[in-house]
Amino acid sequence: MESGKERFSILQVIRSRSSIRTFARESVPKETMEELGKLLTRRDRGPFGNICRFGLIDSSLYPQSDLGSISTYGVIKNPYGYLVGAIQKADRSLVDYGYLFQRILLEATRLGLGTCWLGGTFRPEKIASLFPLQPGEIIPAVSPFGIPAEKRSLIDGVLRWGASSKIRKPWGQLFYDASGSSLKEGDCPLFQDALEAVRLAPSAMNRQPWRVVIEGRNAHFFLDTKEDRKYPVRFTELDLGIAMYHFEAVLQEESIQGKWEFSPPRTSYGHPEWEYTASWSS
Repeated sequence: MESGKERFSILQVIRSRSSIRTFARESVPKETMEELGKLLTRRDRGPFGNICRFGLIDSSLYPQSDLGSISTYGVIKNPYGYLVGAIQKADRSLVDYGYLFQRILLEATRLGLGTCWLGGTFRPEKIASLFPLQPGEIIPAVSPFGIPAEKRSLIDGVLRWGASSKIRKPWGQLFYDASGSSLKEGDCPLFQDALEAVRLAPSAMNRQPWRVVIEGRNAHFFLDTKEDRKYPVRFTELDLGIAMYHFEAVLQEESIQGKWEFSPPRTSYGHPEWEYTASWSS
């Protein structure tokens, strides 16, 4: 939770956020719920033009519902509610879902709430009974939310962010130059913070399937298909959307202008197993 009028940077929020699976048995303050509701009414499009429909399942509105039963394997304890969303199944719609949903989860972190991406560990039929689907829609992922069982401030999380960064791949395994050679931290000042935000992005089973090639003021995003084969493709596309949002959000905050483009480069930069997704041009 932010103190006073201090507002933490998006990179600090990214560093602070971790997956929360156990929540305190207390209500989310009314003003926090109101702020959360405002986030969910935005109808922005993702980079590929798909619009998501978001909402929340509030335990105070469903007193007879066991929200704990939404997650499988009993992995979520005492959630106050669930953040949910639906999107029409279309080309790259899952990338857009990951992009837009991660924006909501980061803003929820600013509000002092705990969240956790759930892809393959929730019951879609249970969610659909509380958040009815429209024809052609799917629910790719949801997130429980509430007050974390172990309360900690946002600044606390920022100070302890190093612990979570240790389980992420190093720069040299994720980021490359136009020759296909690995980049190390500090090699690309223009995109330094944005790439670090990409490195810290959450992903299914922490696979981090994205690869980014920096070519001048352009950043080309790829999917490493070797990682893609290890778990369902729908999760890799969600992961890509999360990473793309982290990249763009940091650049916007740093007033570095640019936009997403979708013109595949003529080369795979020496890595034929990579599948092109999108490019940021600044």
